Amino acid sequence: MTAVALTPGQHRRRPTRMAISFARTRRLPSGRIAPEGAIQVTRARHSINACLRACQLPDSFIGDFDLVVSELVTNALDYGAGAEINLRLTCTFDEVRLEVEDGSRNAPCLQTPTSDSESGRGLFIVEALTKEYSGSWGTSNNNTTTWCSLSPYEGSDAIMTPASTPTLGQVDP
Repeated sequence: MTAVALTPGQHRRRPTRMAISFARTRRLPSGRIAPEGAIQVTRARHSINACLRACQLPDSFIGDFDLVVSELVTNALDYGAGAEINLRLTCTFDEVRLEVEDGSRNAPCLQTPTSDSESGRGLFIVEALTKEYSGSWGTSNNNTTTWCSLSPYEGSDAIMTPASTPTLGQVDP
């Protein structure tokens, strides 16, 4: 895994950006992610959490964003087509945007899992959290990148507001 901080710190004046790349791992005969894939998900979460903490975002937001990272990276490992998975994180005072590029041209879709299904709930979690944090999620025009954008001070547990800080606006890829 390669993690690169493109513009470190001081997100209140300019965006903080981070890029992470790692090779796709093998799939087990059962179709499940191999153990080394699970390690990549954990490493991606830890790297992104460190960046969000450096941006001094609320702990409750970081915990929720951790779920988004886990779900989108796991989907990339499960359904992606490229040899590599690339993550891009952009953090401003009023928005955190994650992009996961997996090389697949098939658009992700919300599934309707049964009560005993072991999987199929990931995008429901992403959608619920984007609503909670006044965000959105979607895919690039060619479906190779799934993105999610959340506002860290919009959640129900938010105790701070960005009123005294200039808005930097959305950062597009």
